[in-house]
Amino acid sequence: MSSYIGGIIGTVNAGNGNSEIVRTYNTGVVTVKSQTSTNHAGGIAGTIGIQNTAEFLLKDCYNASLIKSTISVSNRDTYLGGLSGSIYTHQSATGSLKLENNYASGKIEGFSTQAGGLTGQVYAGDLATIRPQIINCLVVLQSIETQGATGRLAGVFNQTCDLSGNYACILGEAGLQTQADSESGADWTAPTPTSWTAPVNSWSQTSWNLSGQGAYLPQIKDLPGQPRISFSFRGEGTERDPYLIRTAEDLQVLATHVNEWSTPYEETYFNLTPQTGNELDLDGFQIYPIGVFISSMSNETENKPFRGIFDGQDKTIKNLTIHGNQLPDDRFRSVALFGLLGEGAIIQNLHLDQIHITARDVHYTDKSYAAAFVGNARNGVTITNCHISQLMLTGGENQSVESCVGGIAGAINTQATLQGCTVNGGTITGGNGKSSRVGGITGSFVVSEPSSLANCNVTGMEISNALYDSDSDSDTGGLSGILNNFADQPVYIQGNQITACTITGGNGTATSRTGGLIGDSFANLIALENCLVTHSSVTGGDAPGPDGDGESVTGGLIGYLLSNGNDTYVRAVNVNCINTTIQGGDAYEYTYSAGLIAAGRLTSLTQSCAKEVNITSGNAPVSCTGGLIGHTSQVRELSECFATGSITTTGTDQEIVYTGGLIGNVQIGENEQAVIRDNYAYVTLLSGAESNTHAVGGLAGRVWSHASNPAGHLKISHNYVAGEIKEKNSPTNILTGGITGNSVRAHIENNLVMLRLFESANASSYRIAGSRTEGVFQHNYAYIADMAQQPLAAHDNQHGADWNGSTSGLPVSNWVKTIWNTDPANQYMPHLKCFADNQPAIPNLLYVAPEPTTYLVYLSSVEGAITHPATGSYVVAEGDSFTFTLTLLEEYTDSYPIVRVNGAIQTADTEAPPVYTYTIRNIQQDTYITMEGITPEIPTSTDSLPESENRIYTQPGHLMVELISPSYLRIYTFNGTQVMYRQVPSGTTSIPLAKGSYIISINHEIYKVIVH
Repeated sequence: MSSYIGGIIGTVNAGNGNSEIVRTYNTGVVTVKSQTSTNHAGGIAGTIGIQNTAEFLLKDCYNASLIKSTISVSNRDTYLGGLSGSIYTHQSATGSLKLENNYASGKIEGFSTQAGGLTGQVYAGDLATIRPQIINCLVVLQSIETQGATGRLAGVFNQTCDLSGNYACILGEAGLQTQADSESGADWTAPTPTSWTAPVNSWSQTSWNLSGQGAYLPQIKDLPGQPRISFSFRGEGTERDPYLIRTAEDLQVLATHVNEWSTPYEETYFNLTPQTGNELDLDGFQIYPIGVFISSMSNETENKPFRGIFDGQDKTIKNLTIHGNQLPDDRFRSVALFGLLGEGAIIQNLHLDQIHITARDVHYTDKSYAAAFVGNARNGVTITNCHISQLMLTGGENQSVESCVGGIAGAINTQATLQGCTVNGGTITGGNGKSSRVGGITGSFVVSEPSSLANCNVTGMEISNALYDSDSDSDTGGLSGILNNFADQPVYIQGNQITACTITGGNGTATSRTGGLIGDSFANLIALENCLVTHSSVTGGDAPGPDGDGESVTGGLIGYLLSNGNDTYVRAVNVNCINTTIQGGDAYEYTYSAGLIAAGRLTSLTQSCAKEVNITSGNAPVSCTGGLIGHTSQVRELSECFATGSITTTGTDQEIVYTGGLIGNVQIGENEQAVIRDNYAYVTLLSGAESNTHAVGGLAGRVWSHASNPAGHLKISHNYVAGEIKEKNSPTNILTGGITGNSVRAHIENNLVMLRLFESANASSYRIAGSRTEGVFQHNYAYIADMAQQPLAAHDNQHGADWNGSTSGLPVSNWVKTIWNTDPANQYMPHLKCFADNQPAIPNLLYVAPEPTTYLVYLSSVEGAITHPATGSYVVAEGDSFTFTLTLLEEYTDSYPIVRVNGAIQTADTEAPPVYTYTIRNIQQDTYITMEGITPEIPTSTDSLPESENRIYTQPGHLMVELISPSYLRIYTFNGTQVMYRQVPSGTTSIPLAKGSYIISINHEIYKVIVH
């Protein structure tokens, strides 16, 4: 018996006349399970045969399915083929059998006698004169995995065929054939764009849709519902059955499809599934970037992006090395695993390890991009849960128009979601570009539609920009070199962290902007939240600048942050820099340095801190340095923030230097405003700069408001300053104040100064402000330890009341209780509630500890025992404890001591007879300690006494008491707990007691009893 299984038809046995199968396809699985003697299975038909005058045509059809055999009986003949299990012509046939313009895809597996890409067997009767024709057919199989004879076109040719224009590619099996290539079909294993057209160049375009040729196999025209079938990959490219990237060769093919054949793979799914384990090792393989960036946004049609969905499935690609200068041509100016991502692209759940990327040196009019994952991403992409370990990333050498280098992405443009990515260990070095952007996650993040950069971590990286000429710009950040948003909705920068990184700006530039998180940012709307830079160092680059115009900006969090006008907002909340060193760069004109934001204009900075930071200014004619902000022309709200650590200004031959514990310089232009409230600075301010004009303040070096602004546009209230101010040099015009060095039209009220040291040799040094022009000063208080005995300035309302706190404590009664925690004992300065315990305990220098309340503890003596300490009276502070030991003497060791504290029985902490230890805790009154129950050897239990005396004994569950006269009875457990106190009449009394051991006290006699 025989079985015939086909995806479309089981058997074709044409006897007379004409018949055909045209414009038909199969994508379903064809399975042989039959145990019959002979089995024929194919994607279209189980078998195709003719006899007599029949003419049969199979044309414009394809199969893209799995053909498999599950039988295991070796004596069964099984024929498997991509189109037909077998093809035959009967010896009586005088007609024709033709297969033309068809293709077979998918794979063939399982037991077979013969298997081929188109058919398992071609055979005929002994006297047959008609030969089958196979013309212009194509085989693109993933694999043929069987035990029998195999071939690219047919497993076995038992009859000569007319073969012409056929091509066969069995992936990974370049040598698979039966006889000569002329019979088996051309060995088409390494297709190029030119050779790809050869198998189908004669196919009718009225029957076939050939637009996807290259990456996709053809589709039958005007036949809806067909899948797109990959030329090279296993799977179907759908979400349910994605294409599989199993080998380095698969990545090479994907790059060829995207770069050479302009196939973006939009809405197509890829999964990383290494052949062995969880790693795909690329050591020794030449990998080209997937996607080519040729033109800027003005001419996107020349670009060749990848637009598919690539899921790494938390697997790892290892030892990826791409040297840009070894790539074929300047099209590869974007160097990364993915050179260019386009609209809709998603890269997710992918790990890279041991990565070495070097950008291409490009012409000075071109742009250069380099990263581990994505060189350039444009027009709406998503990158999530992507991770790098051990990265060596270097920008190009030749000076380009723009160089963008980032750990995850070189440049992000238009719109993007980048979340949950990490870069851990290695170096990132910028390229030599007119504008060079370098970041731990992205070099450049410039968008014009709603976007986010969130929950990314950079750890243990050395991130630096290169050396440029004096007419270039350098932007360097631990997260992103530059971040701009031109959308009318905010970009969200949230939950990012930079840990143990060294971040160094570029030298020799016109502008060098460096930040622990972001180097430079210009935005309509930014929501910056819950970000942290910790245990890192941030060093600004030197900016000599062309024609005397150089600027170096260095921030622990952000170098330069600028909102785009009054109708926009840049909001920062809970952004912190902790245990980090900030070193400002030298510049020809300006240098700004700060613990959080070196310079800019922003809407609000709230609930943020620069904690234990060490800030040192650079050297420039104009220098502004602050614990939180170096220089700002607008901050509508700076609130609930603090700075701790040290701030040092250095430099020589400077014109203007402004240094403050929170802000170096606040300069509010016309119609702009600044509100600085509910903050504190606990810093050591060391001013060593040599300058003509120098303003130093505990909160701000200089505060200035435009003359046309209404009163209160610059308001400073409910802040305090603690720590030290030291001014080492004596410039011509130095102004030093506990709150601000120089105040111009500012409203300063309800502030507090608590300095342990204020060193200044200049006369313009005062408790509140070194100098004041107009404005309002009221309800400010200052205590400076080394100035406490000096007279006040001429007007108290100008420089603050001399407040020594001797009677009323800290003057903070009107500070907002929902913001501040105050110390009821007045020992420490107020704390911000939003930081809970994550802030220092700052001492109130005027706190005098009250005399403690004390009580006497009287320790009495007792016969038969000694105590340590000895009997006597002792002074104990309120709330403290008193501990003593009681040791029974030799003749009293059978006693069980009962200790009373102010009449109440005290339980021993430890009992190791004859030694007992007691602790009286939290003493709140005079305390008297007495002891009883210590007697010489005494009778126990049922020992008999003379008839005239009392008698104590036990019976099961009872204590028996025989008394001559009524007496009071006390019963204790051995741990001193009183069980009973009652009067017992004369005669015999039975008292119920639970099983146990007890101490009985009656008429000053002590008994030990055991109740059973």
